Amino acid sequence: MIDNIIAKIEELLNKFGEGIIEILKGEKDIARYSMELKEKMDEIGKEMIREACGFVDEIVRDEKKRKVKYEVVRKDKRSIKTIFGDVEYIRTYYKNKEGNGYVYLADEILGIEKYQRIDKAVKAAIFDKVAEMSYEKAAKEVLGVEKITRQSVMNILKKIDVRVVKNFVSD
Repeated sequence: MIDNIIAKIEELLNKFGEGIIEILKGEKDIARYSMELKEKMDEIGKEMIREACGFVDEIVRDEKKRKVKYEVVRKDKRSIKTIFGDVEYIRTYYKNKEGNGYVYLADEILGIEKYQRIDKAVKAAIFDKVAEMSYEKAAKEVLGVEKITRQSVMNILKKIDVRVVKNFVSD
């Protein structure tokens, strides 16, 4: 896990150095350079989120206390929109041995709710932006090239918990 993230960071540092050389040679301007760095940083952010989700899932799966109460049913893919972009990860589905239903334990630990497709930080950032611009522009500013519909933004605003927003939005 850590090796993969370190490799991505090394790649970013190489991109940083190469970009400076290209600027000095006149082959690139600062605008293009900053866009390339942002893309690379978002890529690293997505990888770190994916790895963190996988790590939590692995810890839960190997935990002795969990094995007493829950049995593994299967592994499923899940996708969530984050401030870095769409992140797809694998999570384990468990059955309660006492017959009290099924659950994704890692999602509970990570604070990801059932059917949640958009990260709370994204929701908070959109909430902050809609006061200044349209729903579509707010979503585009927060997510960049990732897509979210105006209707989804409206749904976020209808369901938003102001306490969650206060945790993510700066004054």
